[in-house]
Amino acid sequence: MQDSKGHKVFKQDEGYMLLVVVMILVVLTSLGLYQLTATSIGIMSSATEKRDNTFLANAEQGLKFAIVNFAALYNNTDNSGGGLFCDGADISDPVHLSMGTSGVIVSENNPCGGSTAATPLRDQSLAAGCVFFDYVADGEPVALVEIRAIMNSQVSVPGLTTAANDVPVQLHLSFAPQGYSVDRYKSRNYCITSTALDPDGNPVSHIVQAGVVMPVEKNTVNFLIGQ
Repeated sequence: MQDSKGHKVFKQDEGYMLLVVVMILVVLTSLGLYQLTATSIGIMSSATEKRDNTFLANAEQGLKFAIVNFAALYNNTDNSGGGLFCDGADISDPVHLSMGTSGVIVSENNPCGGSTAATPLRDQSLAAGCVFFDYVADGEPVALVEIRAIMNSQVSVPGLTTAANDVPVQLHLSFAPQGYSVDRYKSRNYCITSTALDPDGNPVSHIVQAGVVMPVEKNTVNFLIGQ
């Protein structure tokens, strides 16, 4: 409408309607931005969850490998009699192991290469003995696997990670496993720690652990009684 001088003016209800329209536009714009942000967060969360699941799966695969092949790791020998670990191995560059197509544990970098094989885990001291290696899948190291003895005191094995040294305190020797003669056998208790590795080979916070027992003849481990 116009006033007496011909100027266009708005009635109060018309001005109110314009204000409402402006507010609606502001609200709709805000909702659009919120939905866009929420979608972005959703995508990021999905990617993070997928990455975490992959890391956890890698750590679990390393653990399963060590459990299945514990006897070979304990004795430091593959099925053909070759050594898996060598003296002087640097903790910063673990041996790379994977499962060969024939079911034999093979070393991807042939660590011994004619050198002296390392003392088997079975013969290493409880307080300083360990086995460690990178578990390899599809040609890439995906998990750091560390094995050490469980014993009756809290002792940190030099060179191992904090997680690998965080193990239960109990006697190293226990009763024979089910199916073994209690008169002839004992169990040696060990802990396996598997830590996922990122694409650059660095350990991440996805860690799984498991205890494992190795049946052994009593007359070979009597000197460990009480430890």
